[in-house]
Amino acid sequence: MFTIKDILVDAKATVGNKLLLTDITAYYRYSNGTKTDEVEGYKYTVACEDKNYEKIAVKVPGAKQLEKPDKKQYVEFKDLELYVYFFDGKYNVGARAAAIKEV
Repeated sequence: MFTIKDILVDAKATVGNKLLLTDITAYYRYSNGTKTDEVEGYKYTVACEDKNYEKIAVKVPGAKQLEKPDKKQYVEFKDLELYVYFFDGKYNVGARAAAIKEV
């Protein structure tokens, strides 16, 4: 039987082609359910221009690959995947990718 974790979402069709970088924040490693001081990667928040500027934060592991923009900056993700998870009584959409670059 399939579970919610087995569902694959068409990321490109969901977010569109014009992704405008709006913010960058670090995310941290957790150990035994406790947040550590170790940076695991960065979340790049993008506004999806093709989707009425709906925003989504995409986790990219490792070192920071871009700086927060001071002007309009479009980006694309390598191996972008969206997933559904259940938290605090509701379903949410998460995103992760292998890399990010300016376009």
